[in-house]
Amino acid sequence: MAAAPNAAEDRPEGAGVALLVYILYFCGFATAITAVAGLIVAYVQRDDVAAEVRTHLIFQLSTFWNGQLIVVVSSLLTIVLIGWLGLLFWLVWTLTRCITGTIKLNRNDPVEDPQSWGFTA
Repeated sequence: MAAAPNAAEDRPEGAGVALLVYILYFCGFATAITAVAGLIVAYVQRDDVAAEVRTHLIFQLSTFWNGQLIVVVSSLLTIVLIGWLGLLFWLVWTLTRCITGTIKLNRNDPVEDPQSWGFTA
């Protein structure tokens, strides 16, 4: 009887690390410290993974820092109420990037333009 294929063998080196960072970012909506933990993991591991996984880690770093810029500017603008729309945009933007990134990682696809500000990976 033939053995079932092992999905872990099909994954590029470091795919689990990138998945961990996506999960930490998702958890970051409840506790911000987990997003910071994801940032640290992405920085520490980005040179020790396969090239296609490295695009995900760069994408995740870009998502974190660009998101922080959006949050800071939007928080300052809450004084004039428009900032609440900016914070809502950040929520949708971050969720969309993490969801599409996770789907691409699951398909073993790299992120085409990891430093873009776009919604999708």
